[in-house]
Amino acid sequence: MILLLGGTSESLAVADDLNAHHYSFVLSVTTDYGAELALKHAQNVCKQTLTPETFHHFFVENHIKVIVDATHPFARVISQTVIEAAKKRGYSIH
Repeated sequence: MILLLGGTSESLAVADDLNAHHYSFVLSVTTDYGAELALKHAQNVCKQTLTPETFHHFFVENHIKVIVDATHPFARVISQTVIEAAKKRGYSIH
């Protein structure tokens, strides 16, 4: 399963591309508005703020193998948090 970190129009385009290629993915967003938009582009949407404490459980529960970061360039905290958590767990970051 792919974890697509969203919140941008680019993340929705990536979701459309993943759908076109029949990849299984979870589109993660942090706001109600982001979830509303995401549901038009993904069947599996998660609206929550992932933290270092919740990453491992989320990754295991959703069988995450690959992470695609399509967050806003100013969302450095989530990007850095994901990168650090993923490295500790041996996940692939793209």
